[in-house]
Amino acid sequence: MKQRILIIGSPGSGKSTLAYQLHLKYQLPLYHIDQIQWLNNKNVITFEELKQKLESIVVKEEWIIDGNYNSTLEIRTSAADTIIFLDYPTYLCTYRVLKRMLINYRKSSPDLGDYSERINLKIIIFVLLFKRRNRDRILNLLDKKSTKKVFIL
Repeated sequence: MKQRILIIGSPGSGKSTLAYQLHLKYQLPLYHIDQIQWLNNKNVITFEELKQKLESIVVKEEWIIDGNYNSTLEIRTSAADTIIFLDYPTYLCTYRVLKRMLINYRKSSPDLGDYSERINLKIIIFVLLFKRRNRDRILNLLDKKSTKKVFIL
């Protein structure tokens, strides 16, 4: 039985943690979009390369993919049979992101390859504005995918 699980949500919502737990439980291949996109501490692949890599992943029989990246959301939601949207409060996501930045300051992040955690105001602002900028669009997209299993936590 094929299983294709997509996990989306704000940074700090627990996407990677949930994805890893599901990976352990169901033994499905796990793909973190951050790991796919980041080459090293400062460089990312192009949008076209990211799109191509994701297109080669989503055709597989089984997978778990976590990450936001609105520009590729349609590719992933179309291929997924289960979509989990972690819609947690902004204060909780902000707290988790700040905590991660402080605990892992200057350490290599497991989700980003060679990328090391640092205090990043852009990410904090992104988290603070995530619901306002993204929530309605995500919910509308999920509503269009009504034939799929959709969980909003």
